[in-house]
Amino acid sequence: MTQRLTDIALADGLSELVLLRAAKRLATSDRMLVYYFGTKSEIIHAVLTCISQRQSAMLAARSSGGPRSAKRVFEKAWTIVSDPKFVPFMRVWTEVVSRGSRGEEPYKTLGEQAISSWLAWLETRLAMPPGKARGRHAAAILTILFGATLLEMSHRRSTLGTVKLLGAGLGPFRN
Repeated sequence: MTQRLTDIALADGLSELVLLRAAKRLATSDRMLVYYFGTKSEIIHAVLTCISQRQSAMLAARSSGGPRSAKRVFEKAWTIVSDPKFVPFMRVWTEVVSRGSRGEEPYKTLGEQAISSWLAWLETRLAMPPGKARGRHAAAILTILFGATLLEMSHRRSTLGTVKLLGAGLGPFRN
């Protein structure tokens, strides 16, 4: 059931996980969903955990090579997040982060966890010593990725050329 709910969220967004609507799409009852998951928060948690697992598998398959410059990490990350196969994941995470920014649970907690995970993933790919500078570079990359993704989702092709321009600002590491 979690896999099917995850498919729904990736295709149509988390708003489709309202109990009655989700139950109808699964050809079951809302009581069965409550029986299996307990609460809507537990459904959201299970679905986002499944999304994270699928996303991690996609990232692992496309994350070859050793540490790179911030510019190269950004360029590689952009090719991943802008891939049509990955866009549904970004759409869900932008919804999570947006709802979490308003303090709505479980989105606030799950969004914070996801952001921490992405920052750690980016940091491990940066060819720079551990520390504040590497953390700031990872945060800059994630900021650009989310901002550009949000603009692209709102207005397709609105970031043409800007991604390259912003990536250029992530020049070589200086201590």
